[in-house]
Amino acid sequence: MRLFPSLLSADFSSLEKSISPLEKAGFKDMHLDIMDGHFVPNISYGPPVVESIVKRFPDLNLDAHLMMDNPRLLFEKFLQLGVKLISIHAEIEPDINWFQECCRNYNASLGLVFNPDTSITDYANKIRKVDYVLLMSVQPGFGGQTFQPDVLEKISTLRSYFQGPVQIDGGINAETIKIAAGAGVDWFVAGSAVFGAEDPVAAAKSLLKEAEAAVS
Repeated sequence: MRLFPSLLSADFSSLEKSISPLEKAGFKDMHLDIMDGHFVPNISYGPPVVESIVKRFPDLNLDAHLMMDNPRLLFEKFLQLGVKLISIHAEIEPDINWFQECCRNYNASLGLVFNPDTSITDYANKIRKVDYVLLMSVQPGFGGQTFQPDVLEKISTLRSYFQGPVQIDGGINAETIKIAAGAGVDWFVAGSAVFGAEDPVAAAKSLLKEAEAAVS
């Protein structure tokens, strides 16, 4: 199991201070929410910020979630910067072959993202071509939303033809992470539950422990 603290909930005025304690504690996975203001009604950050993070923390495993109408615009740029996990939304009907080939060129992993209301039934062929699937358990665009447990019903269908990692993003906290882990989720994105805590490192450790206990 892997925990991906989401930098969308970090202190943008001091990202180094937000990331450094977690990295020193062994949390090498970080989630990047890239928003274009079109696919979702919000704008977060882009390549310059990601480049700064990579330069300061070269050993991080950066997971870029592209909430974009046209992810091709920046897809290869993020890979060039060193992003090793990168996901695009099924809702834009992407040419999976193009994104798959691009990831191969940079030895990166490709993910396919599904919004809460999007059925996975019609995407089996595309899902088989990606390395991981990200299920949104809130509507994408803003942090701090309430977890929607019904998205977990997609996992049983998904597992009938996909055995790679299943990631979940949205409303993950000490209680919901147990529900998600018990339903078969492998990777967890947590924003405010980590960076909104008084002690982010302790919070991250506790979340991962809860997830592991749920399947032990």
